Amino acid sequence: MHLQCIATLLWTTNAKLVGCIYLGAALCYGTSGLLMSWVMRGELGGLGEQLLFGDHQLYNTMTTTHAMLMLFFFIMPGALSGLGNLLVPIQLCVPEMMFPKVNNLGI
Repeated sequence: MHLQCIATLLWTTNAKLVGCIYLGAALCYGTSGLLMSWVMRGELGGLGEQLLFGDHQLYNTMTTTHAMLMLFFFIMPGALSGLGNLLVPIQLCVPEMMFPKVNNLGI
C-alpha cells in the first residue's frame, strides 16, 4: 500500500470507511479464532495426545483465548461497530455521524 492510502485509512472521518475498517479487522480476528478452534477440535478428535503434545495448560489457554478473541475482537467490533457505522448513516439519511474523529479513534 502507498503511504497516502494508509494515512487516508488512519485519519478518515467517513463513517462507511470506518465501518469497513472495523469489519476487516473483525474478519482477521475471526479467522485467527477459527484456526484456534480447528486446533482444539483436532486435539479432541482422537484418543491421547494429538496436536498439542500433551500440554494441557496450552489447551486451557487456547480455550480461554479463543473465547475472548471471538467475543471481544470478532463479534463486538464486527456486529456493533462495523455494521453500526455502515448502516446507521444510511438508515438515518445523514452524510456523517456525530463526532467522526472520536469514532475513528476506536480503531
